[in-house]
Amino acid sequence: MKPLSLGRELCSAGAMLASYPFEPFMRMRTLWTPRQSRDAVVFAHGLGGDPSNLLMLSVMVRMAGFDAIGFYKYPLRQPLDVSAAQMAEMAHEADAGGGVHLIGHSFGGAIARAAARILREGAMRSLVTLGAPWTPGQHSPHELAIFGDDDLIVAAPDGADARDAAFKRIVVLRATGHLGLLHHDEAVRLTLGELLANRISG
Repeated sequence: MKPLSLGRELCSAGAMLASYPFEPFMRMRTLWTPRQSRDAVVFAHGLGGDPSNLLMLSVMVRMAGFDAIGFYKYPLRQPLDVSAAQMAEMAHEADAGGGVHLIGHSFGGAIARAAARILREGAMRSLVTLGAPWTPGQHSPHELAIFGDDDLIVAAPDGADARDAAFKRIVVLRATGHLGLLHHDEAVRLTLGELLANRISG
């Protein structure tokens, strides 16, 4: 791993550890309180993590004007299809007529991708994944997939694999590992840009 990537990973790991005490507070946050935005954002954390891992990114999303934010939390050994169905149900409940944006890190990105496939037609506004596992031949034409070039857990697709994965767009950030994606300024910028470009108007 490159020195810059390693530094980012260590800083991100430290930030994640520091965020764990906030997890009970984040569990109390609800999507159904009075709000300004009609569209909702639902986050899914990585395998073995919890919603507090997405604290910084969720704060930035809220500052961008999305005040209906929820966190999907799943058991460690729950099958992907069960988690996807639960996340889709949560997204449908959150939808106040403006659709939903799904954001997932690592395995949470795979859950968000699978949930997007089963959302009712017209409900999904955006799908953003950060370092999410993928397979050649998958079909995810609405997904902005962000990867790190120094990710030792999930390698970014390249060449024919990238075409076969059928993403809407792939971005590979330099000198970045798996955890570093959560706190990388360009990953945040890309995520916010995708949400703002696809949010409900009016």
